[in-house]
Amino acid sequence: MACATALVIRAASAPLRILCFREIQESIDESVKAIIEQRIRDCGLEDFFDIGKKEINGRNGSKFIFRGLSDETADSIKSLFDIDIAWGEEGQAITKQSLDLFLPTIRKETSEIWFSMNPELDTDPVYTTFIQKRPSNARIIEVNWDRNPFWNAAMEAERLRSKADDPDDYDHIWEGVPRSAVAGAIYRREMHIVATENRIRPLLADPVLGTHAVFDLGIDDKMSITISQADISGLRVVGFHEDNNYAIEHYCDWLKDNGWKNSVIWLPHDGNARSVQTGLTTKQTVEKLGWQVETVPDIGVEPGIKMVRSALKNAFFSDSDDVNELIEHLRRYSRAKSGHPKHDEHSHAADSFRYTAVAMSHFKNVSERKRHVAAAAAQVRVIPTVTRWNQGANR
Repeated sequence: MACATALVIRAASAPLRILCFREIQESIDESVKAIIEQRIRDCGLEDFFDIGKKEINGRNGSKFIFRGLSDETADSIKSLFDIDIAWGEEGQAITKQSLDLFLPTIRKETSEIWFSMNPELDTDPVYTTFIQKRPSNARIIEVNWDRNPFWNAAMEAERLRSKADDPDDYDHIWEGVPRSAVAGAIYRREMHIVATENRIRPLLADPVLGTHAVFDLGIDDKMSITISQADISGLRVVGFHEDNNYAIEHYCDWLKDNGWKNSVIWLPHDGNARSVQTGLTTKQTVEKLGWQVETVPDIGVEPGIKMVRSALKNAFFSDSDDVNELIEHLRRYSRAKSGHPKHDEHSHAADSFRYTAVAMSHFKNVSERKRHVAAAAAQVRVIPTVTRWNQGANR
């Protein structure tokens, strides 16, 4: 790898402290240490460097350090303040939390930070920070197939085959273009089509249509709410909210405060479970707060995923920040090795959207029933009853 070769040569030329990092490094075997060692041998510098179990030291005082950012804390990362060059391999996997912790640590005026990566999504933190919002002192070098000095006829045949047989992945694999969804994402193909057909756009709630707030319930876990409408053209996603460690009343207040007070609230089947503390179900609690509450039909996870795929064929998404958060979760929602959907930071939003897809066929009837009830309530006339007790007062 070119980065490793360049670092070995520079470390041999001048005393440098070099940090080789990645997001997750559970052991030294998961680091790039083996690559650095191979480049040392390729350069004939075995006698110059002392290769230890966890570090590599040069005769001139150079040192290679290997770390995983996910293991660092605000205190432990302070030891990296005097790094000369930091190389982040697999930059697409580095989280915003790690990046926010790491970047202020590299403080020397002459320090350099290198990232090598094959961009995954255009929302990956390293991609947005250094490519989309390119700093004035950043250098970006694209290294694709057309710059490979060892390119041959077999490689060219494989490239052309990929371009013809798998156009969805070709741009990512061969041209370095970010994917529309992560590899292995459950809705990868559907989200790619949503993006390419420009169905993420400015989108406001249609006042003629009812709005529906569909919950995935959680307290310690995330509570996710997808706010949408449906008409003959398909699903219109106009809002999203996610938080944790709050009771259901907090989310009902959030809906009111953010313009969704006339929405119908939909809860999954576990909204009918009775609370030990209150003796009420979540559905009863929300109804006591004055909301119309419906229960999402319980059809199971895999049938629900099929309904999401169908809904996404004609779905439109607001380009607002909150809905983009939902889109990001859908782009990253994937399966575990067991084949089941992962339970992770993306699954709660994906479940809320799955419940939305299951419930949307009922949106029209429920909205009409809500309007009829409201209209009937508005027409009710209160006729005072005259009795011997109030007869004099009414004269």
